[in-house]
Amino acid sequence: MAQGPHQNFAQLLAETRALTGDDPSFAADTGQSQTLSVSSRYRGLSNPSFSFALAQQSLELMSLGLSTDVYEAIPGSRTSSGPQPSRSSTVSHTQLPPDPLREMSRDQTHHLIDVFDDEVGHVYPVLDIVAVHQSADLLHNLIQLARQTRRDEPLDYKLSGVEEVEIDILLVVLANGLFLQEHSQSKLGLRLFDVVRGSMERLTSAAEVRTQHILFLLLSSISYFCQDEEILAWRTVGLAARLSQEIDLHRLGTILTTTRAGDEGVRIIRLFWSIYILDRRWSLGTGLPFTIKDSDIDMSLPKPDEGAGYLRAMADLYQLTGRAWSFISGGTSKMNGQREVNSEPPPNQRMLDYLQGQFLAWHRSLPLSLTFQNPKGRAMPDDREVEQPRRLQSLRAQLYLRSNEMRILLYRPLLFSPNLLRPRLATAKMVVSTATDSIRVLWHLHKMSGLYEKLQVCFNHFLESSVAVLFLALAHAPYHFASANKEGIGLAKEIIGNLAATSPVSRRLYRRIMHLEGLANGLQVIQGCGNLYQPSSRPPLPHTEIFDVATLSQEPQLYENATDWSDEAAQEPEWLPPHVGDEVHGTLLSNVDFSGQIPHTVEVVDSFEPQWEDGAFDGLFTTLASM
Repeated sequence: MAQGPHQNFAQLLAETRALTGDDPSFAADTGQSQTLSVSSRYRGLSNPSFSFALAQQSLELMSLGLSTDVYEAIPGSRTSSGPQPSRSSTVSHTQLPPDPLREMSRDQTHHLIDVFDDEVGHVYPVLDIVAVHQSADLLHNLIQLARQTRRDEPLDYKLSGVEEVEIDILLVVLANGLFLQEHSQSKLGLRLFDVVRGSMERLTSAAEVRTQHILFLLLSSISYFCQDEEILAWRTVGLAARLSQEIDLHRLGTILTTTRAGDEGVRIIRLFWSIYILDRRWSLGTGLPFTIKDSDIDMSLPKPDEGAGYLRAMADLYQLTGRAWSFISGGTSKMNGQREVNSEPPPNQRMLDYLQGQFLAWHRSLPLSLTFQNPKGRAMPDDREVEQPRRLQSLRAQLYLRSNEMRILLYRPLLFSPNLLRPRLATAKMVVSTATDSIRVLWHLHKMSGLYEKLQVCFNHFLESSVAVLFLALAHAPYHFASANKEGIGLAKEIIGNLAATSPVSRRLYRRIMHLEGLANGLQVIQGCGNLYQPSSRPPLPHTEIFDVATLSQEPQLYENATDWSDEAAQEPEWLPPHVGDEVHGTLLSNVDFSGQIPHTVEVVDSFEPQWEDGAFDGLFTTLASM
């Protein structure tokens, strides 16, 4: 007698619990909570951790490694960003002793405001920095008066004449300045940020919300990101996005009727697009959904003004990204266990190549002032790089790296399985060369300008995404990429290894890279090429036999005929280890469950077909996209 879907699910659940020890009676006996843990958190396809996990399990299967828990096996790393233990976040900043602001001098306060403006304010110019300095002076006047009168009780800073939300904004700016200055590990910064947590919580149920409250949430999401808490950054900017739509900031008519001055309207438009950009940025970083849909935005709403060139460029880029992601995901979703297909067809090679052309056209359209000059093997920056302001160097580099990242995002799913990769080897090589180019640029920023060290959390994201691509290619086509990926992985280790001693954020990434490199070096095919990276005395930006440094930064050609690519896939030699075959690799993606994990034990079936037009991506995302 055939079992119904509910019976099948109940049986599968019982078997899984028996295998993993995740049984309700076990939880009751041990006093463990049955709520979802951090390790159960969803990891979307665009999350670099997903690619790292997939590469790790591939390498473990090929090397017959004992570890199969792809998220917990990385030594010294956290599984994901997530909320930290509660720290009295509901206490008002007018009552919280000891007061961290009273421990800071006036000069230190103004310095931290300038640090924030130098590193973040020019990227997201939504803050009246002069007004922030004025608020700091008024608060320090009150602190000075309290010292003169020897009053030790908690101060009510509203007596300074500064509005409460402006006080919150000042404290978040100071916390961000400390996090940027001390590489995400400032105790004073955490204390300052703890003071305003209650204000964030109250905004979820506030009867009235103004643009300054939304600005405060935006700055708080940036603060979470600076603390290496990307999940919380995504949550917080999502709240800012919803509140901005609630008060109609996504419609031009509302802005025109509610603003009293032109400067105010310009700042509100910048604020909305900053929220839009960070919503997209952290959604792609975490693999979680966008909050703001392009279809909800008033088509007449102008983009940021010319004075916010980076914002304007990023708004255009992420609108392209939204369209691209809908094609990449194949228009599929999971609803009540059933696959729903919308009117859009699954993505095909021609469409992906067209979208890549759109990203390249976007990069070519950037003004000269925002165009990054790829180092192309130079050991020293040219005169133009030396003379340009450091903040302009940062904007140029971020736009260049973001362009590479979006092109990688288009094709990275091809690396998820050998069955998808091998017939499209030319495309896989293009993706790997783009990732290697990004690593070279990051190496240049680290060695020549010091920008990387200043913005480690930001640039580590690009490095992590690029290295994940190299390990995916190595895991699923080691014969083709074992030698080719030496340089990129070696440069990545050099970058992150130099920073790991002083930054816990970089230390975790370094350990993750070292862990995967150790697995890769154990493979027979890689042993034949030598270890992935050996320190050498070669000059910066080494030139290898595999890739020409000068050509890697050139735009890849747009392929017009995907059906010819299968002829380019070379045959692996007979001496390859038997576990490199598809009978092992084909199981990887079907191991993934709906929580985003790869279970310890599960029956697997190879469901991938190499024919592109027959829906290879369709089969891929049926398994993965709805985790």
